[in-house]
Amino acid sequence: MFRRPFFKFAIVPLVIVGTLGGVVAFAGGPMAARHFGPHMMGHGPGPHGPFGHPEMREHVVDMMIDVADATDEQESEIRGILDEVFVQLDDLRPDDEAKHAEIKAILTAKKIDRKALQAHRAEVIDKVEQASGLVVDAVIDVAEVLDQEQRQKIADHMESRHAMMEAMFKEGK
Repeated sequence: MFRRPFFKFAIVPLVIVGTLGGVVAFAGGPMAARHFGPHMMGHGPGPHGPFGHPEMREHVVDMMIDVADATDEQESEIRGILDEVFVQLDDLRPDDEAKHAEIKAILTAKKIDRKALQAHRAEVIDKVEQASGLVVDAVIDVAEVLDQEQRQKIADHMESRHAMMEAMFKEGK
């Protein structure tokens, strides 16, 4: 499938980044979290985003730990890393209702305030940038806890899930 060894080497970290990449959508608030992925069809999973709800976070972490067959020590370290990053991401989350009210006020005013709307956009982009940095650091930290075989198991699992989801949506289910 790959002709160059670099691509074979690079795919595992990229898949792991993709696994937790939804966290970036979660941190982006109303402009990002609600529209990511084909399964959301523009409606999204609601105000908490795909990883916003603690039970969803726990499910994703449990799945990753189970698939990797992580030791108790690895699990403890991984949970510590992710618990910390989720707190940091929560701090970046905008108040959706307040932001929606601000945008509505700007767009329904007699004269549209372009600077105010651009400032809102810049704020969201800044938060997504901060969140993406936190996520990449957390992914690297988690990847360093796991050995290469465990990372490969996660990559294989995510690849099969992506293929399953792609097939499901091509069939229109």
